[in-house]
Amino acid sequence: MNTKNKGFYERYKIEQKNKEKEQELRAKYNISNDKTIVIEKKSKADKLISNVFRILEIILKIILYIGIFGLSSVGATVLMNETLRATLFDLLKAVM
Repeated sequence: MNTKNKGFYERYKIEQKNKEKEQELRAKYNISNDKTIVIEKKSKADKLISNVFRILEIILKIILYIGIFGLSSVGATVLMNETLRATLFDLLKAVM
């Protein structure tokens, strides 16, 4: 908030609200009065960006897990089936 353009009373009210929040936090987390409390306020853009990155992280994990599951099921199928195993080895020889 821009407190420079506000009057004395408005700034006083804002400081009182902040002190009340601080006292609530001190009581909630059992913090003694000699310790400093830092209250970090995030803007809506910061919250949006962190949520977008969290969603992307979840999507990438899901894609990774699906890929690992798919490749391991194909590998297990190839190892169990003799004709597919022979075809795979012929394909690997041709590639190398």
